[in-house]
Amino acid sequence: MKTRWMTVLGLLGSIATAGCSTYHYYDIDVQFGTVTLEQASILQLCDLRVSGADSHEAALPSSTVADSTTVCPVDRNWPDMGKFEYATFADSGAITFAVSGYKSLPAGSDTLCTSGSVTLTASGTITQSGTITMGAFDDAKCPSSVVRP
Repeated sequence: MKTRWMTVLGLLGSIATAGCSTYHYYDIDVQFGTVTLEQASILQLCDLRVSGADSHEAALPSSTVADSTTVCPVDRNWPDMGKFEYATFADSGAITFAVSGYKSLPAGSDTLCTSGSVTLTASGTITQSGTITMGAFDDAKCPSSVVRP
């Protein structure tokens, strides 16, 4: 009987410990860096990919996917695309945030114009900040002479 209670108490302790996970928040600012306003205005879709200690994929707000809050294509948010917050229970390992900007749908290597990423160390810290600076702009795939609809 004593063994059963010890087992039950052990299970309850495991459940209680598992239920005490704490969210960790990452406030990430996305900046265009050397990408000019003319180049940034070509972008029709931007997406976020999280990898490492956690994983997630999402399109950033865009009028091309019927979202009224436009981040991409660029409107009045150049040279700083804006900030997003990501929440996860991950508290160890590396977590990478990558943003890619595309000239058209569907998003793919043929329509990729620019991208950037930042890697942070997941830890017990409740809130961490980071900055993604978009890298070189691919003028061959995304020529400035292309006018968006």
